[in-house]
Amino acid sequence: MSSIMGDATSSFSASSSTSILSEKVQRALQIRTDTPAMKSALEALGQLSEGSTVPEDFALDARSVRHAIEYDALQQALLLRGELTTLCGSLHELREGISETAHIARQVKKAIHTNVIVQSSPSINDSMLPPSAADSGMDGGSMGGASQSHQQDEERLAASLAEAFTKRNLAQERLSAVHQFLETFDLSEEDSRLLDHYNFEDLDFSMIDGNPINGTAFLKALERVKEIRQALSKTFGHNGTGSLGDGMDLSNNRAGSSLGASSALRMMEHLAQKQEQAYERLYHWLQSQLQVFSSSQGSSKKKVSFDQEPTDDDDSDMDQALQHPFVQASLFTLRHVPAFYRHMLELIASRRRQEETRIFLLALTSGYNGLPPLERLAHDSVSYVGDMLAFAFRSLSTEADVAMTIVHYEKGERVSEQKDQEKFSGGNSLEDSAEEGKESDQQGTNDNYDYAEKAMSASEILSTSLSGMARPLKSRIVHVISNLANRVDAESDAESDDGMLDELEEEGSIVRNKLTNLYEICGLLLFYISAMEKTVRKLEKADEKKGLLSNESSEDNSNALLVNITTCLEEGSKAFEATVRVYSAMLGQLASSSSDSVAGMAKALVVRIAEVRRSSPGFAQDVHCPVEECEATLSTSWVATKLVEAALPECSGLDDTAALKSAVHAVKKAGMEIVAAERLDELIEKASVSIVGRLVETETAKVLDLCGLGKVVSAWKQWKYSHENDSSVLMAASPGLSAQEIETAMKAFYASLYSPPVPSLEGEVKDRKVRKTARTKIAINVCDSYGELYADIVDNEKGGYESTDFLGHTPTQVETLFSA
Repeated sequence: MSSIMGDATSSFSASSSTSILSEKVQRALQIRTDTPAMKSALEALGQLSEGSTVPEDFALDARSVRHAIEYDALQQALLLRGELTTLCGSLHELREGISETAHIARQVKKAIHTNVIVQSSPSINDSMLPPSAADSGMDGGSMGGASQSHQQDEERLAASLAEAFTKRNLAQERLSAVHQFLETFDLSEEDSRLLDHYNFEDLDFSMIDGNPINGTAFLKALERVKEIRQALSKTFGHNGTGSLGDGMDLSNNRAGSSLGASSALRMMEHLAQKQEQAYERLYHWLQSQLQVFSSSQGSSKKKVSFDQEPTDDDDSDMDQALQHPFVQASLFTLRHVPAFYRHMLELIASRRRQEETRIFLLALTSGYNGLPPLERLAHDSVSYVGDMLAFAFRSLSTEADVAMTIVHYEKGERVSEQKDQEKFSGGNSLEDSAEEGKESDQQGTNDNYDYAEKAMSASEILSTSLSGMARPLKSRIVHVISNLANRVDAESDAESDDGMLDELEEEGSIVRNKLTNLYEICGLLLFYISAMEKTVRKLEKADEKKGLLSNESSEDNSNALLVNITTCLEEGSKAFEATVRVYSAMLGQLASSSSDSVAGMAKALVVRIAEVRRSSPGFAQDVHCPVEECEATLSTSWVATKLVEAALPECSGLDDTAALKSAVHAVKKAGMEIVAAERLDELIEKASVSIVGRLVETETAKVLDLCGLGKVVSAWKQWKYSHENDSSVLMAASPGLSAQEIETAMKAFYASLYSPPVPSLEGEVKDRKVRKTARTKIAINVCDSYGELYADIVDNEKGGYESTDFLGHTPTQVETLFSA
């Protein structure tokens, strides 16, 4: 068959165009004969026809190939059907066997647990008797006695079997309870070994991220002991009553009664002893690693000295230790012993207080961490105070992070711990477990270590750590403020606070510099107080959330550094207020010793205060002043009001009022209250009107003199004042008002009408509108004086002149000519 297939394939490939069979297959199937599907069909056909003879006239066509394929598929389906039928039969037999086995097992179980019926059985026959009894031909009585004896033996055997099975079941339950009890409440051998003998020998602080395997296991063992004791206390009660079955939810209370209170009490006593020793070793190890007793470290440790040259690693040992994850986890574990935990926190805070005080004094005198000493800028008050406050704020931020890390440390496996607590609590939810863990953090465990005292909060640690540097910082800031508040004496005129003023500088400028420096220092104090308060409030919120801070403790334990800086702010605001009052009272004296006016000196101080107010971050709108009196004193409204009210009575010209207006405008930009600014503008406007009125009167008299009417108008006013009610004295008979004198004056006045001598007032009045208004008022006053004089001369009862021909112009004509 294979030779035939080979001949056919070779004939297809040799001459595809001439092969009739190839053309028929292509037309019928419309596929190529050399495809894999066609080759598979030919192979199947070859396998079906193996061993059979092929006639010589056999030829391949599409119909024969299709028939071969269908025949093969039918044979395969028949074989599959036979196999499936066989499988179904096997499954049926298996099912019957399983059913019979289950039935037999139920019968055996029923027979085991069923008591033997104490009565003679009617089904006993000879086959059930012993052979000796059957052969000896016992009579009916002897057979009855033997039957009764066999029944008693069977009863005893059944009772023994029943009791044995009951004891077996009880033993199995007890064994399960013991396994569950030990799995839940017992320590492993490794944990027990670590609690008894671990001495922290595998720690390497050179690797900050490396946790020792044994150390971590030791801390986990301590946590497990704590959880076991809590679970035992909860399961068996604080008085030792209760049973194991109550806590483990067993179906038979007898299984746990024998393992109950006595086993739990023995286990709790054993665990308490291990826990006490382990916590004590951990406590002493933390003391040695954190070097909290700096005075007892021996000669191998560095001694604290302020005469040493400062280095970068002076305080790096404790910082490096506190940053180590294992130390943080150890402190977190030690919280379950409140006495040890609080004492350790107190020691850490006390040690850090020493370090921060030493570092601050070194930074002041010798410099720290490669920076120059702060006291190099002692001659510059603002820079000196600013650098000290910046250093204090950096220290506070660092200590706040340390306190937050120590007190509010959170493990990475907190969720798994909560799941373990849920397991020990007998199936409570995760929320209940978390709540129990929180209460455990706040109050300690319910064991012999649960004292009434609370652990230190993070805010208390921060306050203690910075209390050492608070006093030297306060003393230096108060000293700077007192120097700035002192009045410049005659002997120290050549010296200034910043050392930059020369000998010729007047006292007013020195006082303004000191006031400006005081105001800048108050702004710096406000800024850093606000920043420090934000940091402290974050710690207090975290403490309050954890239950470490109450309202009473928050009021009593205020941050020492914040309290001292707030006191400095109060001192600075009082010094600023007193200096401003003195400066306002001495404006006239200071102006006399300088080339500036009183208003100019007031303006100079107001403008400088406004500039400081705009540039200082401490006077921003989002910065809150902690003291109301300081806020009122440092406001621009108070400063501007004091200076403007003191300068207004001394204003002699419009330039002074313009200077005050400019000062108020500058203060408005700095955030002055609108009501206070409007009030000052009204006062300045009234003073300007009064000054302009006095100027107009003076200039009107000068213009009348220039026009020739000055003497006549003066004599006329004198006559009018003296003889206002006496009509017997006429003008013509009064001195200075004769007809000849008036005629001469009138001629000179009429001659000046072609070019009226009205002053320009450019030197006296800078404002163009005010200058124009003043010149108009001068012209109106001159015309009014001429009109009144003209009316009295023309009146015969007052003038008494024989002729008035010397009056060449009427008042209306004069007004027209003069105003032109």
